[in-house]
Formats: sequence, structure tokens, C-alpha cells
Amino acid sequence: MSTDESEKKVDPDVVLLHSPTADGEGVHALRARGDRLELAEIRPLKPGQPIVTGEVARLKPREDAPLICDVDVTYEAPRPSPPTAHAGPTRATSTAYRRGWDTVFKRTRSRKLKKHELN
Repeated sequence: MSTDESEKKVDPDVVLLHSPTADGEGVHALRARGDRLELAEIRPLKPGQPIVTGEVARLKPREDAPLICDVDVTYEAPRPSPPTAHAGPTRATSTAYRRGWDTVFKRTRSRKLKKHELN
């Protein structure tokens, strides 16, 4: 094997088609990707339907075993971001913003309001 061939060698990505899904629109499959096995569900794309999770892949059946297909991933949906470490809405303020807020609006105990400063 030449050095060019060894550089082009990638981990195999193959899928074994198994049985139809309960609704009959897809197929259950076993996927070997790199050094791990994954259970998969393969469904056809539907026009106008968003791709929220999973991948869009092209399957190329092998001539000697048509239920084994080589996988060519053409699109991978973005993975959801990890949850935040705190409960509640996102924190949109930075430390500098809070420091500035305190500088402008924080009252010190030693300062007493004069009558003309009151509403």
C-alpha cells in the first residue's frame, strides 16, 4: 500500500437495513461508524418538512449484499446546545454592565437626599 492510499483510508461507515418501522414509512437499521455501532431509523425526506435532528445521507447498496449499504452523509443537523447551569431565562447582562448599573443607580448609606432631590 502506498502512502497516498493510506492517507485516503477512512473509517468505514456502513448500515445494515433490518425491518420496516411501525408506521411503514421507514426502516430500522444497524449502523457501523468508525469503531462504534448505532441503532438507526432511516426515513425518506419529505418536501417542506424541516430536518430538526439526524442526518441526510445517501445509501449505496453493495452488489453482493443489497441490505448492506455504504453511507455518504450529505448534511448533519446541528446538535442542540447543552443546558445552562442555572434555572430561568438566559442572563443577558455582563459583569461590566452590572458594574456600570451599580455606579449609576446604587445609593450609598452615607448620602442623604436633600428636599430638592426628592420628587
